[in-house]
Amino acid sequence: MMTPRPTGPLPSTAARPDAENSTTPHSVDCPPYWQSGRYPEALEALWRSHALAVELGDTRGAASCLVRIGIVHNASGDSQSGIEALRQAIPVLRGLGERRDEANALGNLGYFLSLVGRSEEALDTLRESAAVAREIDDRRSEAHALVGLGQTLLGLGRPGEAFDHLRGGLAAARDCQDFSGEAEALIELADALLRLDLAGPALDHARQADRPDLRATLHNRLGAIHRATGDPALAAEHHALALELALRLGSRTEQDAAREGLSLAQEHLAVEGPNERTR
Repeated sequence: MMTPRPTGPLPSTAARPDAENSTTPHSVDCPPYWQSGRYPEALEALWRSHALAVELGDTRGAASCLVRIGIVHNASGDSQSGIEALRQAIPVLRGLGERRDEANALGNLGYFLSLVGRSEEALDTLRESAAVAREIDDRRSEAHALVGLGQTLLGLGRPGEAFDHLRGGLAAARDCQDFSGEAEALIELADALLRLDLAGPALDHARQADRPDLRATLHNRLGAIHRATGDPALAAEHHALALELALRLGSRTEQDAAREGLSLAQEHLAVEGPNERTR
């Protein structure tokens, strides 16, 4: 799963006399708010920061808040509100000439559109993000957009096209030493290769992608590969581990994928018997 990325700095409170009681970038952006399921608190803090930016005339800070608000809405399962927040932020960033932030926000918007099934809009938006990133030689944003394109095309059942974009995303991530982006690209490449009936290379790619923040996704991919290669017992182990990790992280998408994969693996085991493995 592509990881949404925030853009730009949040507004500063340093010039305000009540700064000690104001929302600071650290209090808004810290993981306990928007990476551990405390979404209402995160949104409240971000809207306070947005109001402060508007009051101070900090247009870029207000737009950056909107991008983060969109990301939190999406993480809470409300992708449509996330889309609306990003649609407000992007024209502002474009008007300010903040091309790097624009590329990032477009990448996030494309991802959210893909999540709600608006695939063609997602593809157009992600292509725009990649084009802006290339114009300014921002390899990190380009990698983000290309991986998003690959994921969206996989969802449309077009693994060959997805593979080409994902391979480009992997190269871009490696060029800028974006290790998280590299791991995401490797995991999605494993999915594309598996759909192209290339289970061996798929497994090789997946094994290179071990990062703590992506391990639930990784184990779900490994489970799918082992199901496809006839080893449901090992697949079940990977999906069970993915479910445990996803529950710990609060990732609904990976929880659902793990439960589905585990159910399929257990069905195969019930047919084969507990002591049989097809290799």
